[in-house]
Amino acid sequence: ATSLIMMVGMLALMYFMLIRPENKRKKKEEEMRAALKAGDSITTIGASAFLRCSALRSVRLPSEIRIIDEFTFSECTALTEVSIPEGVTKVGLGAFSGCKKLTAVNIPASVVLLDSSAFSGCTVLKDLTIPEGVQCIGHSTFYECKALESIEIPGTVTFIGNNAFDHCTKLKEVTLPEGLESIGYMAFQYCSALESIEIPRTVASIEQSTFFGCTNLKEVTLHEGLQAIRYEAFFNCKNLESVTIPSTVTNMGSMTFYGCSAMTEIRFCGDAPEIGSSAFGKVTATAYYPANHETWTEDVRKNYGGTLTWVAYEYVEPPFMDVPADSFYMEPLLWAVEQGITNGIDDTHFGPNESCNRAQVVTFLWRAAGCPVPAVTEHPFVDVEQGSFYEQAVLWALENGITTGIDGTHFGPGILCNRAAVVTFLHRSMNAPAPGTTNPFTDVPMNSWYAPGVLWAVENSITNGLAPDLFGPDATCNRAQVVTFLYRAYNI
Repeated sequence: ATSLIMMVGMLALMYFMLIRPENKRKKKEEEMRAALKAGDSITTIGASAFLRCSALRSVRLPSEIRIIDEFTFSECTALTEVSIPEGVTKVGLGAFSGCKKLTAVNIPASVVLLDSSAFSGCTVLKDLTIPEGVQCIGHSTFYECKALESIEIPGTVTFIGNNAFDHCTKLKEVTLPEGLESIGYMAFQYCSALESIEIPRTVASIEQSTFFGCTNLKEVTLHEGLQAIRYEAFFNCKNLESVTIPSTVTNMGSMTFYGCSAMTEIRFCGDAPEIGSSAFGKVTATAYYPANHETWTEDVRKNYGGTLTWVAYEYVEPPFMDVPADSFYMEPLLWAVEQGITNGIDDTHFGPNESCNRAQVVTFLWRAAGCPVPAVTEHPFVDVEQGSFYEQAVLWALENGITTGIDGTHFGPGILCNRAAVVTFLHRSMNAPAPGTTNPFTDVPMNSWYAPGVLWAVENSITNGLAPDLFGPDATCNRAQVVTFLYRAYNI
């Protein structure tokens, strides 16, 4: 009797857990099919619709599609290329996972969510652009996409999930946007080709093992605003040479930089963070700490692991919150502020990445020269407003042959300044000293109007160009670059 009761119970359980749900699903399918009429649009491709269709080589999706559901094309091992139509908003869980011959995917701007494991195991996927509009990259979305070489995360993305790019072993370049809020644990684990990474100011925490085993990582940029670096975040990044810990970091987990054997310099900018065990285990380096921060006691310093030589230094607080203490333009900016050349775009921001226009550049030059009062009081430019912040600078520049405007009656104050114009203005403001004749750049013709300024700037180490043979004359100059050029020119 007991066995019969148990058997009946098992049959009832199977009915309610398996048979009844399947019958309901089939009934729903039949009702949907019965309701279909000629001309109806398909807006969703259902879960597992083409799961393991191993002979499927290409897919053309209708323009009405809005959702590609979970595992829709998972393990379609012959599929080579997919173009997702505009209008699709979600690529579901595991939608293309295990498509081992998929080389290229076109993701439209309408997509908001790339769900977890959407392209995991697409081992030859190489051609991929994530468009503006995507907000979330889920867990393991690109796990083991071993052919990916570069990826630019758009500014609309606020969340990158756990293991999102784990084991993308050829991924060499990654650009993370300001506005990104969360990077999950192990997100870039074993990205062994990755050479550099900049963590946006909007990221508060680098989670557990985020860059674990990124053995070719040489440069890491961390910004003020970062609060925590978790357990094994940069474990065994054995080519990482130095790191600057922002003053806002209050917690560093165990073995954070364990095994970073090439590291020679560690620089702390604030109070001693709460530290886990062996944070710098197997690291031999000089560690600099701010002398004016009393939390750096001898007992505290002993807890950091490794073989560290501790050196106190006088830490200078950056004048603006968007200027990292270790930025290449920190010293030039301090000089520019002291000389009254710039006060930033507001009280707390310098705007280092904002492009400089012609009005701003001649004003910087004029202020660097000591704000001389021009002898001329009139100019021919109809676009230079009387009483504007740059009017005196324009008169001075015109008087000294630094610029004659973009034509006889226009100065072009709002036109962005490129590198050619900036070094030319700077060269002329220094009375145009004769440069040498050696020209290393293939993109600077010797007969061009800007060649004398470029050759002079390179000769005096004001700039070395964008590459050994490229100056980039048409590239726009930002505020950080302009103050750096000025600083170098005035400290030759």
